[in-house]
Amino acid sequence: MDVTVESSSNPGKKSVLHVAPGSLASRKAYEVQPNVWGHCDVLAKGAGLSLIQLDVTYNVDRKFLLVPPAYDAFDVTLEARYTGRNRSHINIKSCARWKLTRMSPTSGAAVLQITIPTGYMNYRPALDTYVKEGSVPRLRMAKVLPRTAVFMFDHLINNWTCINFLIQRWYPVANSTRYLLAKVYEYNFPENYKATVWENYDLYVLNICEVCGSYQCPYCPYFSAATSIAANALLVLAVALLCRTVVEAFQ
Repeated sequence: MDVTVESSSNPGKKSVLHVAPGSLASRKAYEVQPNVWGHCDVLAKGAGLSLIQLDVTYNVDRKFLLVPPAYDAFDVTLEARYTGRNRSHINIKSCARWKLTRMSPTSGAAVLQITIPTGYMNYRPALDTYVKEGSVPRLRMAKVLPRTAVFMFDHLINNWTCINFLIQRWYPVANSTRYLLAKVYEYNFPENYKATVWENYDLYVLNICEVCGSYQCPYCPYFSAATSIAANALLVLAVALLCRTVVEAFQ
């Protein structure tokens, strides 16, 4: 079976998805890019039965705009503490717990996913040591990727389980996104989730001059400015008279 997909927002850009007996279990995907609006035309040719689904993702900047889950399965909180002259270190503490105890006393394998500011990373061996120490119960894996920190648990219980980790600025980035996402969900049942928005105001108002942190940074008065010295009229007159006296003496 050949499935042709074309979006009205990108006319002429067609994608043909081929479904063969050897790839029946493989998912085929088509991204509506670069313009995202309108409708999609789908034309299937061949024999058999196929299922077409549309997935939509968008960003929001307020908690009340988040789509709530069908069941109130989790709770999640996040607190960020900024240190360093130019906010070069961020200590993040996030806690999560399982709430749907009428269905199960604990969750299944759970994932805590935190969006982090651009330009910040973590030293991987430090996270590996953090997991091996066993200071956080049921934590089995921790990883900081560009823009995302991921923590995986065997399961979560009704009591709060908290993680605490440090990220550091590796690349000079300023005016970061103000609102970021923190989400906890079941690995095998992702429809059981809880998401919240945390505010990154300190980096949102930070300008590139403070990030650069050097007098060599151009157009940055925060570091490269200097106080001008105002000339004293009497001092200038005295120097002029002295110079004239010296010149007349040599003549």
